[in-house]
Amino acid sequence: MEKTRFWRRIELPGVEVLEVIDSPRPWRCFASTFELMMPASWQGEIRYRGARHGLGPGMLFCPGPGDTFEISRAAVPGSFYVLMLEPEFLREALAEHGSSPETVLFHG
Repeated sequence: MEKTRFWRRIELPGVEVLEVIDSPRPWRCFASTFELMMPASWQGEIRYRGARHGLGPGMLFCPGPGDTFEISRAAVPGSFYVLMLEPEFLREALAEHGSSPETVLFHG
């Protein structure tokens, strides 16, 4: 049975983690944050920007704010984590290191 949990820390405003356990189902998503999806055991296919991409353990999927994507039914049901970073949080963190979100490119 699928379970979902969100993890937030008051010490880290603008950061949260979505934990999805035993997910077999398809997902349709709209990203409002910068996201880093990390499959633990889940394996399947993602349709993103008109192309299909395989995704599984050891891989990373990184949509940004305003991106839409579809995750088809899992080829191997399992678990995954999504680290979500609010744009303002990422902007401030990168500014501390002399950079900005505009200079960071996530390539598919």
